[in-house]
Amino acid sequence: RKLPSSDERRSVADRIFRFEGAALETLEIEWQGQKLRLEREQGAKGADAVPTAPPDDAAGWRLTEPLAGRADRALVERLVTALLELERKRALEGAARSELGLEPPRGQLRWWTGDASGTLEIGGDVPASGNVVVAVAGQPAPLVVPRALIAELERPPGEWRAKEILPVGREG
Repeated sequence: RKLPSSDERRSVADRIFRFEGAALETLEIEWQGQKLRLEREQGAKGADAVPTAPPDDAAGWRLTEPLAGRADRALVERLVTALLELERKRALEGAARSELGLEPPRGQLRWWTGDASGTLEIGGDVPASGNVVVAVAGQPAPLVVPRALIAELERPPGEWRAKEILPVGREG
């Protein structure tokens, strides 16, 4: 009963990344000449430290480049979810990177966990579809994936800042 269905197994097999979202420590986005770096907070340290995330949060996110400050946790989590749910539609064996918009790439997403890292290069859109071409470090051929991740990457750096004034939780 607890085993995944055939469709669930197929979906997991098509996923590009196989790490847990909680393992992510750093995300770095380069998009159309702008660079953005997000780092997971490790929590306040020391008796005088001011908490930087609501008490019920395990850890929030900080924007460290080009601006410094708390990141909008909901936006970062949407990006992480889009990254982890990214599924290959097909591989483009033998295709030239220059023909796919990967030389140079339109953008890059780099990620780091405690023991791994990787790069996702974003190429051109696939005509007449909702797909885009990507190159993943360690994969031999470029891949076609859904375009949903691009909407998260296109945000200007200022949109990644947290909107609330004070990061306090609701005490009940």
